[in-house]
Amino acid sequence: MQGLFFVLCVALSVVGCGSDANDAPKDISREEAAPFPAELVRVAAKKPAPQFELTTFGGAKWSLSKQRGTPVVINFWASWCGPCRMEAEYIRNAFEANKNSGIKFIGIAVQDEPDDSRKFIKEFKWSFPSGPDATGEIEKAYGAFAIPKTVIIDASGMYSFEHLGVITEDILSREIRRVLPVNTVAKTVRR
Repeated sequence: MQGLFFVLCVALSVVGCGSDANDAPKDISREEAAPFPAELVRVAAKKPAPQFELTTFGGAKWSLSKQRGTPVVINFWASWCGPCRMEAEYIRNAFEANKNSGIKFIGIAVQDEPDDSRKFIKEFKWSFPSGPDATGEIEKAYGAFAIPKTVIIDASGMYSFEHLGVITEDILSREIRRVLPVNTVAKTVRR
């Protein structure tokens, strides 16, 4: 019985907090994926990002369509997701390093209790907008059937980058630099 429990724990840590074989990226960079065995990285196909609106935990309306002309980092997470907790500080640090560079961040809580989500946000000192995917439609539109998942949308509203699993500060900083105008690139955050 203990052996079965161990195998299940290892399997869950490899796939993150859920999985969908149809969502697995085709091109994975060995160099980028080396730090975490469950990490799947790909440069997204240049296609339009699905539009969405949500109400943040602070009560404000947030709409991707209103961000047009500005790159956006979208992070799908849940308070109960261990890998999401592992990367929460990295996401916060990237936001802090880039908050004046013209890029927006939005956190999307997936299948999480609102009170637990608020505690997570407070615990990790996130100061960027975050809200629930109340209907599951945003999760579905972005194929975020496993979390954490980070997506970067460029200023023209096109996919620029997708990352499934714990994202490192180095990878996130590099991909943010790719979507920012050259004269606004923020300092690089590294750990």
